Amino acid sequence: MVFAVDIDGVLIDLKEFIYEEGKKFLKKEIVNPDGSDVESIFDVSIAERQRFWKAKYWDYIRHSKCRENAKETIDKLASLGIETIVVTARKFKEGRGFENEEELKKATEENLKENGIKFKKLYFEPRPKVDAIYKYSIDYFIDDDPVNIIALSKYTKVLIMDTPYNKHLDRPNTVRVHDWNEVLNVFEKLKKK
Repeated sequence: MVFAVDIDGVLIDLKEFIYEEGKKFLKKEIVNPDGSDVESIFDVSIAERQRFWKAKYWDYIRHSKCRENAKETIDKLASLGIETIVVTARKFKEGRGFENEEELKKATEENLKENGIKFKKLYFEPRPKVDAIYKYSIDYFIDDDPVNIIALSKYTKVLIMDTPYNKHLDRPNTVRVHDWNEVLNVFEKLKKK
């Protein structure tokens, strides 16, 4: 069985990074904790969002910590015979601290390894990631992005990492999880069947 894991918002709590770093960088308080990006969380302009990511993207990619129990769950899944691959839509953008796409990919892989995440392969796929299902024979996918969830759930089983911006989704072929302990519970139940 192949389990595909998204990074931003799933392995790494992107919102916590935005909350913490946004307050310091923008010198503003959170206006909308249910927002999905800097501009909606802090009610700032697109230009301010771009300025934030230009200054903070490198730190985010290189130094982010994984969500609680993500590493332990992935380790346990491996012991159950479930292969984990990482599929992300991260892409290189000039002026965000990386010289090129290869440098971004290397930094992403290094960060995952520093967090102790064991994975068979790391893939960079554009949204909505549907092609990845067939390319890599994915049985289960975990994502937080509504666009990805809607598209992916038409072709494979999807775990929805619960966030305020995806609470409205209730789709066939999906299971909502709130943390990595619940991810493990889903797979342990599958293995018992």
